[in-house]
Amino acid sequence: MGINRVVKLDTETIPAGQFKDLKYSPEVDLTLKQIQAVEVAAGDYVNVFTTLYLADNPIFRPDAAIAILKFDHPNPLNFDLRHSKGVDLSFRVTNTATAARRVIFHLIYE
Repeated sequence: MGINRVVKLDTETIPAGQFKDLKYSPEVDLTLKQIQAVEVAAGDYVNVFTTLYLADNPIFRPDAAIAILKFDHPNPLNFDLRHSKGVDLSFRVTNTATAARRVIFHLIYE
């Protein structure tokens, strides 16, 4: 099976030391295959962290640097997460860098 849907989630600007919450819930059952992150200003990925929950179930424990989700990472993470209709996939993106950051996530579904 190929790509069924690509969803873009944008944190907008996150000031240094702040966080933003993002959520997505599909209107049909899907399978999440990959999450790709792009730091818009080509800044530092290492000092930006994210939690990831599917419903109340943590995927990252407790969080992970978004560097592991970087769109051009040589060994991308592959997920096989059933994402049911109406269930939230939620992120908390925390910027621990000394400058503002903006991250765009692409959720790639099959």
